[in-house]
Amino acid sequence: MIRSRKDCLGGRACEPATIAEALHCLIEHSALDVAALAMAVNAHDDDVHVSRAYLYELANPHRPDRGIRTLAVAAALTTVTRRAVLLQFLCRAQGGAFVQLPAGVDAGASDEARLAADALREFSQAMEAFADGAADRSWSPDEVARLEREGHEAIEAVLRAVAHARRRALPARAAGMVKAAPARAAAQQQGTR
Repeated sequence: MIRSRKDCLGGRACEPATIAEALHCLIEHSALDVAALAMAVNAHDDDVHVSRAYLYELANPHRPDRGIRTLAVAAALTTVTRRAVLLQFLCRAQGGAFVQLPAGVDAGASDEARLAADALREFSQAMEAFADGAADRSWSPDEVARLEREGHEAIEAVLRAVAHARRRALPARAAGMVKAAPARAAAQQQGTR
């Protein structure tokens, strides 16, 4: 989902569903305007030379093919090989770490796998909110509100996993208590004799 630039930069980040939407958000919702962004990219890497016009082309989510074939192929290779090498590289290059969600987190996944994936996703979003807010060492009210919202959602996800584990453990504990009760009663009777 693509939001407005104001929303995206104000703490309600876009959640792109396609490579085109991700590029749109990355370019159009940057703190830099497109001309400054092109200059910064060119200064960052001697092997990469982009014009402002090229960035505008990349940012247009309605244009069918604007040179993102390499990204599409890389995404397909990552899926087909089931290896996250490219994602790990990109995350490390940005000072982060890629964490694979449990396999099979879909309609057929176990409750535990879905709960683990949800908790991991929520925690990741909370840490992203923290990193974004701390980046300039000056917290805006919107950044604090986003961190509070994402942090509470992460805590709730962990508590849902704990509650699930507790529900699963209670029948076993209750069965143990039932077995222990007759043994305890028998021991007490022997002690009174």
